[in-house]
Amino acid sequence: MNETNIPRFYSAGDKYVFAVKGIVMENLDEHACLESDKSRWVIETNTTCSSPTPNLSNVTTLALETAILSSADPNRYIKDVDGPLACDPDDVTVDTLGLQIQIGADCYTHVHKDYMSVFDFTGWVSNHPGGPEHIQKWATGWNATDSVPNNVPGEGMWMR
Repeated sequence: MNETNIPRFYSAGDKYVFAVKGIVMENLDEHACLESDKSRWVIETNTTCSSPTPNLSNVTTLALETAILSSADPNRYIKDVDGPLACDPDDVTVDTLGLQIQIGADCYTHVHKDYMSVFDFTGWVSNHPGGPEHIQKWATGWNATDSVPNNVPGEGMWMR
């Protein structure tokens, strides 16, 4: 989903949908090694990681590599990995949330498990406290670089 596809989706299905980006991980239970359901990874193919997580133990590195490479998720941009993983407990810290790991020629960055999940906000249009235009504007091609309608500070930023 992006600023081009959202209006197309609305035109085709009469639905107001949003892909969520920019969700911050703050809690240790969101750590890639601890997430019991899944961890989500952004894949940058043929790219050297810009900020690989330093000093991970061999146990953690092997657990991450094995889980990522054995994931059945066919998405070439984002990969969901089943958890929890058998990481070294010393590597499971708040400082290693959003860790980044190089596997072969590709860089994998751990992101929030709802990153780029798509949600239908059609039912929220008439209930939005700021008015329906704050949901509807996205379907007409508005994006975060445009001025904010009615000068509402930060409007729309939560859905990026």
